Amino acid sequence: MTPPGVPKSVRLQCSLAAAIADPASLVAPDLQGLPPWGPDRLGPFRDGPQGRFLASALATDLGLHDLSGGDTLAVGLRTREDVRLALQISIAPAADLRTGVRQLAAATFRKTIGNAVRKADRLMLSEFIGEEALLTATRQAETFWPSLSVFDTLDPALLERPAEPAQPDGEPSARDARAGSTPWSRPVLSGEIAALPAILRQTWGILHACVDATDKTSGAMLRARFGAGLADLLPAGGLRGPAAAARSIPAPQCAVIFNLLQRKVPAWSTSID
Repeated sequence: MTPPGVPKSVRLQCSLAAAIADPASLVAPDLQGLPPWGPDRLGPFRDGPQGRFLASALATDLGLHDLSGGDTLAVGLRTREDVRLALQISIAPAADLRTGVRQLAAATFRKTIGNAVRKADRLMLSEFIGEEALLTATRQAETFWPSLSVFDTLDPALLERPAEPAQPDGEPSARDARAGSTPWSRPVLSGEIAALPAILRQTWGILHACVDATDKTSGAMLRARFGAGLADLLPAGGLRGPAAAARSIPAPQCAVIFNLLQRKVPAWSTSID
């Protein structure tokens, strides 16, 4: 732990280095395998005498050793609040990220949430979004963050739960794969995110795109933690001009997103250094 008197930019760089040295502390559990061995098979070795070598191999396989930071990140962390927040988000505990995603979904898709009248839809929103975020959608989003609704297509499919993946004939079951009868390959998206309703999966795409547009190191860290498929979750709505071609969120929109997240996630508040 770094002393509290150390500048926040330095503390964040130390946290990034710690995440690279011990990726299992942040990376989603179902992505912690090393092909051809899955996470379950490698689990017993993590706490053994070879644990540090396994951690280094996992970091290499995830591309984390390429995130050394360098002068560009160091300068950004010293001079730009948005870069500091982007990196803080990318290495944040999963619980904080879930809170941020729910609040961002509430503000972004407030119209879809407001139009949800079916009991099944309301129950799903209460379960996955949470009552606190639903209050954001109904009482605050239109006043404080109205521009975020450009991503809201009012598509009823946003409220659908993901379908259970079908098991093709002749394919080994997931149980067989866990048992090691087939080579393991890292999923493109963590099961935690893949199992969410579309409204939250798209919000994860918005969060990743915002972080990535602000700082590429932070965007790469999020993809390493939750899967490269994050880059494919950004909804097309709300993107115009060059941003649409690049599938990137413009800086002014990123500023609005960061404002929301800093107000709704206590650990990311500007009042906390």
